[in-house]
Amino acid sequence: MKFLKVIRGLFVFSRKEANGFLIVVFLIGIYVSLPWFFKKYSSSDSPSDKDSLLLQAWIMELNSKEDQDIILTAKPKNTFSYFDPNTATKDELIRAGIHDWLAERIINYREKVGAYKDKKDLLKVYGFSEQLYDKLNAYVQINKIEKAGVNTRKENNQITYDLNLVTAPELQKVKGIGPILSERIIKFRNKLGGFVNIDQVKEVYGLDSSVVKELGAVVYVAEDFVPEKININLADENVIAVHPYIKKYKAKEILVNRAKAPIANIDQLKELKIFTEEELLKVAPYLSY
Repeated sequence: MKFLKVIRGLFVFSRKEANGFLIVVFLIGIYVSLPWFFKKYSSSDSPSDKDSLLLQAWIMELNSKEDQDIILTAKPKNTFSYFDPNTATKDELIRAGIHDWLAERIINYREKVGAYKDKKDLLKVYGFSEQLYDKLNAYVQINKIEKAGVNTRKENNQITYDLNLVTAPELQKVKGIGPILSERIIKFRNKLGGFVNIDQVKEVYGLDSSVVKELGAVVYVAEDFVPEKININLADENVIAVHPYIKKYKAKEILVNRAKAPIANIDQLKELKIFTEEELLKVAPYLSY
């Protein structure tokens, strides 16, 4: 090789010495070029590194979520709604902010064990945690249960039903009331916190006067019935606004005024001038101060 001859001529190397010299030069060249090679092909901006960082972030997020108890999972706060665990259907419980599997357990419990007499009885349902109870407590409405769980009485040889305990199947015995209307009546009752007089059923959408008359003949409101009340000095805006007799703008006005000073009674509520006289009469039984 001409190159090898030149080296031998310049440095007076033997053939073996010239070969060794070339190998040393080659190795030095590799050593010198290594930093440049790694800098070019191992850039921190490479797609593989970016993907790795994203994957690590995703794994960290999953790990943090795994630390949370599944039982505590519920809907956002502003999607909760009132419900009576003794009468609510599975769909109503789900809309109230409860997972479908837990809604089934709540219904199974009341069917096998009996009615819920107190809100805290929900904690006896397997999977209903104390944290979830704290979130839903303000929305649970258990209407007063009469002695021995009786929801009927006999008047003039006719069986009549307690309007605050009557079930959907019992309502469907009334002429003109089917599954849809019976569920509407119970849903409205739950939102109200219970009926304080029979005339309130007229406010249920879809009930015409003839059906109301038929229903009025077979239901009653117990004299000692006490409706579920909302403390307007403590309840949050969503709890107040969801009541059928209180609109959202009224709830906002109540919060603004109670921030200045607690509302002590119905007269002070009247001074806010957000309710008419008729509206105050309707909403009064459902408020506490």
